Amino acid sequence: MKELYIFLFFAALSTTATAQNSEVLESQKTIKHQYIGSSLSKILFTSLINANYSLELNTYFTTYVEGGYGINMANTSVFASHAHENQVCQRYQDLKISGGFLKIGMLLNLRQNMQKKCFTHVGVFFNNALVAEKGNEMMHSGEEYEYPISASHTVYVPAVSITAGLDVKLWKRLWSNFDIQFSFPDLDREKMYGYSIPGMGGSDGRETYIMFTFNLKYQLPL
Repeated sequence: MKELYIFLFFAALSTTATAQNSEVLESQKTIKHQYIGSSLSKILFTSLINANYSLELNTYFTTYVEGGYGINMANTSVFASHAHENQVCQRYQDLKISGGFLKIGMLLNLRQNMQKKCFTHVGVFFNNALVAEKGNEMMHSGEEYEYPISASHTVYVPAVSITAGLDVKLWKRLWSNFDIQFSFPDLDREKMYGYSIPGMGGSDGRETYIMFTFNLKYQLPL
């Protein structure tokens, strides 16, 4: 599975380089649109330091890089909260989840020209997360008595993520985009205490992680 992620990562880089070369051949003087942004939904709900950069190669293709760090992600997703309340995650009490992520990939813009002020997009990313979990594991002694033992670890989680969303021009150089992202991590379920992963959102069964995002981005005056 990890070999697949590595292949997709280098395929994305190769596609980016090929697209850039073809664009240069078409017009050496074309200045491509570049954006810097931040996901407000991540910052507000997960205390996440978040930043992203995107480069429009042409009308249809955009390369995208995003990274961030969060400190209170144990129950920030409705999916993760449901899992914490109703599944084996009750084994851990006072669970704290923090960590960072980095993802890189490509967006396909469903538009006919660069002047469109509202259009949809789909994308695929190679997503990497480093998850630090800490909590009290509830141990059984006999049939009735439980006692907590402190448990902590750090887990590296790679994943393939796909996304779909809408880009909207708000004012002059200010844009926003709304997305839903599905992530499919290469994860040993028994390694994780909880159901939240930075940059991937939450899951109710540690199979598909879902995240909704609202992003603001600014077009650089280049």
